[in-house]
Amino acid sequence: MILEIPIEQIMPDPNQPRKTFDQAKIDSLGQSIKQVGLIQPILVRPADANGVHLIVAGERRYRAHLSACIGVIRCCIYYGENKAETLAVQLIENLDREDMNPVDTAKGFQSLLEAGWQIETVAERTGLSPSTIQSKLNLLNLDQRIQKQVAAGQLFESVAIALSRLSKNGQFLALRRIKSKSYAEARPVIDAVLCQEQQVDLFAAPESKRDANKLVRAYTMAMLSLVAFCKKVYGDDYRVLAGRLDDGRLGKRIDEIDLAIKGLKRIKHELEVYQHAKKLRRVA
Repeated sequence: MILEIPIEQIMPDPNQPRKTFDQAKIDSLGQSIKQVGLIQPILVRPADANGVHLIVAGERRYRAHLSACIGVIRCCIYYGENKAETLAVQLIENLDREDMNPVDTAKGFQSLLEAGWQIETVAERTGLSPSTIQSKLNLLNLDQRIQKQVAAGQLFESVAIALSRLSKNGQFLALRRIKSKSYAEARPVIDAVLCQEQQVDLFAAPESKRDANKLVRAYTMAMLSLVAFCKKVYGDDYRVLAGRLDDGRLGKRIDEIDLAIKGLKRIKHELEVYQHAKKLRRVA
């Protein structure tokens, strides 16, 4: 049943997982509702015998009504009594309509776990994988000041999740070096700080100096050959190479290149971690 209820009889739910709203978007939505009406009613549940209702889903639309000074709002009545189920409805509604900031999302997931749900249940209801749920929950390991930066969009969520592996001191140590950096740029710094915290010795002397020198020479020769080869086939020459290699095993050739790229990326990452660890060591 859809009812039109006076706006003063509608109250936001204090347990609503979304805590922050974009006022400019709220104002824009309010003007749209004023012009064309509310397309989808909000979902509310009875709160007391005096006709007051709490919002289950649709607080943005409610706020838009207030912004546009609209006196009544169309509502569907929800009679669910289970607190966790109500929270799940609110969380899913917000995830579907407009992304909440990552910290509010993580706190919503945490509330469901505290209500007795398992991560697998949360994942099933939200359509996210259990690993994604856990990654977002890890944001709550961040210092409160860093959480505020994530919520404000000042720090990439992927970078924040990586930071959450560190201690509070480590988080700020890494953050000073990765401000505004992408995940790819930030990860070696974070890994270097993590190695420092775990007391992983990246500067240990090799077991054999001769073996180490042999490995360095092999790396140098291989890299020189690789760079020379890339320069040789750069431009239109790669078309000639592709044609000559077209012996029915092109898929294998492509897999070989993919393997080489993965290996080079791993080497690059490890060298970057070592480089940042060396800088951290000098600072210390």
